[in-house]
Amino acid sequence: MTHHTTYLIAAVALCGLLVVNLAVYETLQGTRPRRSHRTALTNETSRPSQTAAPQDCPAPAGATIRSAAVLSPGDARIQARTAVQDSTLLSGPAVRGPWPGTPQPDPGRTTVLTAGVRSSSSPDTGINSRRTTAAYTPHDGATVGVGMPVSLVFDQPVKYRDAVRSHVTIHSSSGQEVVGHWFGDRRLVFRPCRYWRHHSDITVDIDLDGVETAPGIRGTQKLTVHFTTGHAQISTVDTRTHHMTVTRDGTHLRTLPVTTGAPQHPTYNGILVVSEKLPTTRMNGATVGFPHDRTGGYDIPDVPHALRLTDTGTFIHGNYWSPRTVFGTTNITHGCIGLEDTRHAHDPHAPAAWFYNNSRPGDIVVVTHSSAPAVHPDNGLNAWNMDWNTWTHT
Repeated sequence: MTHHTTYLIAAVALCGLLVVNLAVYETLQGTRPRRSHRTALTNETSRPSQTAAPQDCPAPAGATIRSAAVLSPGDARIQARTAVQDSTLLSGPAVRGPWPGTPQPDPGRTTVLTAGVRSSSSPDTGINSRRTTAAYTPHDGATVGVGMPVSLVFDQPVKYRDAVRSHVTIHSSSGQEVVGHWFGDRRLVFRPCRYWRHHSDITVDIDLDGVETAPGIRGTQKLTVHFTTGHAQISTVDTRTHHMTVTRDGTHLRTLPVTTGAPQHPTYNGILVVSEKLPTTRMNGATVGFPHDRTGGYDIPDVPHALRLTDTGTFIHGNYWSPRTVFGTTNITHGCIGLEDTRHAHDPHAPAAWFYNNSRPGDIVVVTHSSAPAVHPDNGLNAWNMDWNTWTHT
């Protein structure tokens, strides 16, 4: 064998070794975990923001985010009231506080999908195969306002919160980063830093079938929820001037005279989100310590044009029983925002009728200059009342 032949064989062997090493390197790179936006976070302080809009937001990140989980000591305040419609269980926030009403299904109501209804599960095999499901908002196919967060409320406590969070993926056509935040051990809420961009398409992939949520308990749901945002309607209520300014996509629509909470019952400050619409509802003060047979009490069976803003009973609604002179001049309510209206809602031109007909779940109502604190971010769909740094890093 000549020296040239020996060198040739050695060169071929060396090239082959380099190719093998390169292949191994590329394989390792392909299997190496990529950096994630997820962060395991605990001990949330739930300190509301005092500002009228989300602050300190980063530039939009990638379109698909598996969102960070945060644990807070707050509890989920949503209870289920169900009605069967189109083979799907629709449930919404039970009426808390002073106004037990009869909600109707709408985009702001929560939807429960149980095993056998757009979900899958394996056969039960005893105590170690107990199941849990989550009610979620908004429902599939909904068109909502830009303030609508994605809220999941589980029917059993969740211990393995990171595992649950990692099986919920949010994709928005706007490319906004979406981060999940735990309120207690039953409620998981997702939102971007700022409000959703108007006219966005949003997809929520929930892949919890078989996922262990707590010892001996597994999820059952595997589904995809699509919803869209409509126009960006933001209504600003100034409790000092007693007026509400309504804008849509930055254009002024109308300024309406209102009456808000009296000094002893001030309306919450902060960013409130419409969670449901009720053409008429009963407002009974006895449920919050104001029975109608005592001074300051009330029980009104037919309050018109009611839009819920909190789980604890704050509405913006029509008022036909107070003198017209209070609207735009005086604050007299027990914490609600009142608009001039007629009994039985027979006047479609009344301010309350106009606002009701031009609003949808997810629309934003910002209250300013009240002596009350900002609404808590887990009271209703009002997640925007926590600043972004606290939402993602506490």
